[in-house]
Amino acid sequence: MKKLPAVACILSFLVIAFCCNKSAGPLSNNTNNNNNNNSNNNNGGNTAGTPTPRGVPTGPLVSKFIPAGGGSIATPDGKIELVIPNGALPSGDTITIMNITNFAPGGVADSYEFLPDGLKFSTPVTIKYHYDSSDMRGTSPLVSCIAYQDTAAVWRGLRNSTIDTSNHIVSVTTTHFTSYSLVTSIFLAPVPGGDLKNHQLMVNKTNNWDIMYIQASDPHASSSPASGDEELLTAPAPLLPTADNIDGWSVDGVTNGNSVYGTVIPNGTSCNYTAPAQVPSTGNPVDLSVKIKNFPFTAHVNTNGVTSTVTFHDLRLDDAFTIISNDLTYDVSINYNNTLVDGGAGFVFGATDNADLTVEVKDGTNVTVTVNSNGTTSVVPAFQGDNNCKSTWTGIGEVMNISSGSGTVVDAGSDQPAIVQLTFKGANITEPSFVLSGSSCSGTAGGQALVGDGPPGDFSFKLDAGTQYPAVLDPSITVVVKPKN
Repeated sequence: MKKLPAVACILSFLVIAFCCNKSAGPLSNNTNNNNNNNSNNNNGGNTAGTPTPRGVPTGPLVSKFIPAGGGSIATPDGKIELVIPNGALPSGDTITIMNITNFAPGGVADSYEFLPDGLKFSTPVTIKYHYDSSDMRGTSPLVSCIAYQDTAAVWRGLRNSTIDTSNHIVSVTTTHFTSYSLVTSIFLAPVPGGDLKNHQLMVNKTNNWDIMYIQASDPHASSSPASGDEELLTAPAPLLPTADNIDGWSVDGVTNGNSVYGTVIPNGTSCNYTAPAQVPSTGNPVDLSVKIKNFPFTAHVNTNGVTSTVTFHDLRLDDAFTIISNDLTYDVSINYNNTLVDGGAGFVFGATDNADLTVEVKDGTNVTVTVNSNGTTSVVPAFQGDNNCKSTWTGIGEVMNISSGSGTVVDAGSDQPAIVQLTFKGANITEPSFVLSGSSCSGTAGGQALVGDGPPGDFSFKLDAGTQYPAVLDPSITVVVKPKN
């Protein structure tokens, strides 16, 4: 997941967070950020922030007409809820929200584009982001807020964001439409290029983790969370190693880990984790955590209509991932299902075939393919036509006959499991044959596939011990992979 800017919030009641009242430097004890003289306005143009690309659509959109009396609209994924009060749209309007790619510094999951772009409201509307545990992987809602992308493509964290940790909602009020995202200012992230793939790590493998920080300018910080207060967000960077700020690393609650859950070698605000020699029987996924101390951030807490200022100094970040075996076994089923036309009378038949194989991956690299069974081709119906012209399957034909297979493991990048690439060889492949009989046709004919035909030449699937992967090689062949361990 991607993360966002430091908005301070608190426990189980609503916290009005002003994207962390913090210093200009990472993990500094100085909370005075009124020394930033950058100007700020909703039209962008401030060079303190990092411009990013505009997001592109990633999923379905939702549209709804909201009348003058107000209403609400939610995205299909349940993440975003927009509440429009009475009078905000004097003439009513059709509102559209769509998921887009998230390029916000510290952005969490998808970003969302609100349309019509630039729409102004007579009174503020409320955007609610419903977060879950996957959104908070490696971070905390206490350092999260909602940000928007301005006309200069810079993201601005909104310091009037509120966080409800009981109902898992981050919300903010706004008077205009653009792209919005949930962001977090500080998070624990695996370093790319290591052995961790898609939140999975094989036994005895290693990966580094960094505490990442989103530097945010504070162009007009104030003592109260005014709705206009914003922070310009920059690209994430590792925190500088400051021993005074780290209060310990642990794995599943064990300081620096152990042989059961894996071990940690701390290095300031980074660490190196080595997976255990065996998959843990309990406590898997394992939880890597770090405690940060002397990191003050201030939140405005609203309780029963009374706003008070609370300063926090400690934060815990957790990242969970699964330890998997480096010896993996998969059942692979290859199924052929096609339509044939006999080459003589033109009758259409159905043909099916199948093969079952075992694929073993040793030490995460060596692939062995064993062909367990090759089914026989079946053609239905057995015949078609009448006494004038009849086409009858002879029982001869083998449309898919896998004799052997081989494979390799290919790295697909830090965010994805490795790919197992398989290549199959076929033997004694023959087309089904038909006997033609009757007063208007006679002789023999071969069955010709109406779409792709023959054994799969190659196939790839993800090296992942927890997921089943169905795949269609062409319209006639389907492969299903089921991990056995």
